[in-house]
Amino acid sequence: MAKKRGKRPRKDGKGTKLVATPDTLDWRAMAEAAIEEAWRKSGDLHVIAVRLSMCRMRNEPPPEWLCKVVHDLAHASVDAKPYAKEARSLVRYVAVREAHDRDGVSWKEAKHRAAERLRGQPAEATAETMWAEYKKVRAALRDAGVSDDDPGYRWVDPPDKTLG
Repeated sequence: MAKKRGKRPRKDGKGTKLVATPDTLDWRAMAEAAIEEAWRKSGDLHVIAVRLSMCRMRNEPPPEWLCKVVHDLAHASVDAKPYAKEARSLVRYVAVREAHDRDGVSWKEAKHRAAERLRGQPAEATAETMWAEYKKVRAALRDAGVSDDDPGYRWVDPPDKTLG
């Protein structure tokens, strides 16, 4: 059966069969460029997942740009150490602030209560470290122009969690 421009021939009633003609090769190249551009503009990991699924369904190797993206994502996920340090600092800041604001204790007592609350957690630290981290994060917030004096501030707990 001859292929008409813009139409795909049927293959034994089981669906369409893509025929590699200059038209379909141009269309595939344009579609590939559009997918790559969607990834670059959005950074949405779903674009990567869908493109990998397309490769599997078509039984074809992934394009070079996709291999590079997956490699870069894997490499970036390994280098999470600086972010983990920042996350611990923020958790310590919140723990001290919560002890003072929610529990109503003095700042001196808040650092000790925060140390107790985080015992056994990745952000565990001494009371003095808690206080140093609290001051460091508070200074960074103020330098960024963010006020941390919001009286409506609350730690968000899951509804079923009981606080002790």
